[in-house]
Amino acid sequence: MPLIHVPNPTFEMELEGSPRKLPQAVAELVDELSLLSGLAAARDDVILVKRPVPRDQLPASLQTGRYLTRNELRRELQGMSAAERQEWRLQPWGWSASAVELVKSLGLSQSVPDPNAVRWVNTREFAATQDVTVTETGELCESHFGWLCRSEQEVLAALQACQQSGDVLWVIKANISHAARNRQLGAGPTLTDLQRQWLQRRLAAGDCVSVEPWVERIAECGLQWSIGDGNCKGDGAGDIGLSPGEPSTAIEFSGACVMLTDSGGEYRGSVIRRTSAAAAWWRPAELWGRRIVERAAACGFRGPLGIDCMLFRRRGRLELRVANDINGRQTMGRLALALRPWLGATEVGVWCHPTAVAPEIHQERLRRIADSGVTVHSTSPANWHGRAARLQTCLLISEDTDRLQQAVATLTELAAARHGLREGRPQDWSEKGVRNQ
Repeated sequence: MPLIHVPNPTFEMELEGSPRKLPQAVAELVDELSLLSGLAAARDDVILVKRPVPRDQLPASLQTGRYLTRNELRRELQGMSAAERQEWRLQPWGWSASAVELVKSLGLSQSVPDPNAVRWVNTREFAATQDVTVTETGELCESHFGWLCRSEQEVLAALQACQQSGDVLWVIKANISHAARNRQLGAGPTLTDLQRQWLQRRLAAGDCVSVEPWVERIAECGLQWSIGDGNCKGDGAGDIGLSPGEPSTAIEFSGACVMLTDSGGEYRGSVIRRTSAAAAWWRPAELWGRRIVERAAACGFRGPLGIDCMLFRRRGRLELRVANDINGRQTMGRLALALRPWLGATEVGVWCHPTAVAPEIHQERLRRIADSGVTVHSTSPANWHGRAARLQTCLLISEDTDRLQQAVATLTELAAARHGLREGRPQDWSEKGVRNQ
């Protein structure tokens, strides 16, 4: 069954109902991010793009699928028989309103998930109903982690509760807030004028926010799930055998990747192994995650769903937050899993997303890494439509995790310094290393 990959990285903006024109630099970055969907494409798949893609600028990792504009795709589908056309399925980054409309405009025979369910699963409101922390043995912790607030008074009360529990630093997240966007970081029991203005804009629109302590993160892991196949035929979301409140027999666990994040919590990459099983520390999150996915399915959600969990230290004890983020869409971690065939049986890979530096600096770093014995595969073009690319993603592979960690440090330390971020020591990606941190 050939897929049409629709990379819509501005998915959350659509869910917010506030699409706006992006600044040129951001639009260029989104354009390049769209190319990464090609990592998961099969030979007959199509990646939908806004403008023609010069294939000679693409690295080998992005050469498998075909890149077509909407007009090119429409002409190709029109040239097919009805039976051939009905074999095609849309696979968007996220099921936004524009993705649903595209199914209709292309004349595809494909059911789509309930748009209300898609929005609900991507909110902090939904996440708050699943927000628990557990101990190493999987037992529930009594300590409260976050607060869902619908007024400024509730926010100030939550900040006061943070201080009383010993959590000086905090983060306030918008109801739809992912990938370290739409949030405010602060300290103490009060808000600055700018933070209050940000908060009041969201509350005035009838939305809520989530107040959470900013804790000492030890490690994070993205667990990837699927409900149904996202591409089933029929008249609606209910035709894959699911009834509200019933566990889903169509739920699939796709795999887990430890996430690399900088000190500001921004995604910087994924650690990849050939096995799809999560390491022992993440098993409780996998068990709780299945319950979360079942609840999402009961709401009418279909398609890919990523759950990010976080191992952290609070008051001298390690705890695991089983749903630090719930992403009712595809994620970078899911794309990272598509890179597993590049690894040998005993090799470990790291898909790196460093902050961009001058191209000559980036290339020199890659040469140093390759000279150290680590295999390097570019997953972003070096140049794009006559300019240096803004993305500099690459896959690093080695059997030696010490070399691999040093290679990651080589790519990230200068980029982090440019933003005043404190990287700290590299994560130890072995299970023993996680336990000893």
